[in-house]
Amino acid sequence: MLRAAAHSCAWFERRQPGMRRSPVHNPSIACNVRVPYILRPQARLFSAASGAFGAFVAVAPLTRSPRPPRSCDLRVRRVCSRRCKSRIGLRSYAQTFMIRLKQEMVAAFPQNGPTDPIEYYKRPFIGYLFRERINIGLRLLPDRRFGRVLEVGYGSGAVQLALAPSAEELHGIDLDADPSPVKANMATRGWSPKLMQGDVYKLPYESNYFDLVVSFSTFEHLLEYPKALVQVHRVLVPGGLFLLGMPSVNKLMEAGFHAIGFGDINHVHVTTPAQVANAFASTGFNLVKAAFLDVPPLLPIRARLYHTWLLMKQ
Repeated sequence: MLRAAAHSCAWFERRQPGMRRSPVHNPSIACNVRVPYILRPQARLFSAASGAFGAFVAVAPLTRSPRPPRSCDLRVRRVCSRRCKSRIGLRSYAQTFMIRLKQEMVAAFPQNGPTDPIEYYKRPFIGYLFRERINIGLRLLPDRRFGRVLEVGYGSGAVQLALAPSAEELHGIDLDADPSPVKANMATRGWSPKLMQGDVYKLPYESNYFDLVVSFSTFEHLLEYPKALVQVHRVLVPGGLFLLGMPSVNKLMEAGFHAIGFGDINHVHVTTPAQVANAFASTGFNLVKAAFLDVPPLLPIRARLYHTWLLMKQ
């Protein structure tokens, strides 16, 4: 086993030319120095998979002690990618419970209500932007299961499908969407959400009831958005999370919506992200994380299309 571990060390030094080498280059001597650190309990899983996926490579001062003291200058470099960790049973960057929205997943969802944009989710390029604005928000959530989850503005049910694996009990409320086709569609996939028609200004739920509330592309339609934030705050348990997403409201977005056939949106997009964000503190929310959909990404000059915040009830 020691010989195999020494071979693994030499293999990584050849594959990673930028890594610092030990002053001793004889593999048989290097084995005596490195093997005890590689085979430490917290690194055994990675050393067992080093040949295929990557490993923890430890570089330390020359010593034959099987376990260095805490003051030892032990440097550990991880050369295993996040994808490698998922292959050997550890959680990866992708959510364990949450799934990403893809084009084939939303293909069977019919439009449900006059404000439901599900048909745009199915288009080649525009559909990617519509789906990615949801996926960016889902990636903000912690990788765990929640007890009760509420979606405000479920529409055709696409986000319900993404939330279902992470919820013990899934709820949804929408002002004009019919819950019947969404329930039927979700039932064919093995999920049974509790959906109803209702008003976010008067949420028909007990106080301190939900662990997570999610709302995408709803608050830009609300003139009395502080009242809606207060209602969401009321139904959340202490420390509960609120995932809120909404598009930018400006002339550029107005032109973009016209280009894809949305028509005049000035009468429906009445509140800006800045206005809603300024009301977080006064309605009892702390900002945990934020993410944005920018086009083109990673460039100095870009258009911000969508804003997403993960909030926590104070």
